[in-house]
Amino acid sequence: MALLGVLGSIVRRLTDAKVQQVTTFADWVVEVLLLVQLTTGTYIAVFHPWGSSWFAASMAPYLWSLVKFAPDISFLATLPLTLKLHLLNFYALVGIFPFTRLVDILVAPNPYFWRKPQVVRWYSRPREVVQ
Repeated sequence: MALLGVLGSIVRRLTDAKVQQVTTFADWVVEVLLLVQLTTGTYIAVFHPWGSSWFAASMAPYLWSLVKFAPDISFLATLPLTLKLHLLNFYALVGIFPFTRLVDILVAPNPYFWRKPQVVRWYSRPREVVQ
């Protein structure tokens, strides 16, 4: 369902003129990273169903080495390439997250659920909408 949601979001960004106006390069980077993350995660779940055993043997010690501030990537050497890509992509998402509009979800309590609709005012002239 998350994969369908990201694909729907990408289609909306490509087809809706109003959304295209406010879409930034960072938005596209996040969309691509989310698509790669969900695709690799789905691939791992389908083609490497033994995840619970390698998590205990490889990922848990690796994560513990991160907690101790002494990263040891040797635990990841035997993992499939897809899993390594999945992990690297996660780090890229975490790294870009603070520089995108997604950081707004960290606001607690989140006022977006009960706020009144807002009027958006442009401080610069927006691009023309082609309809």
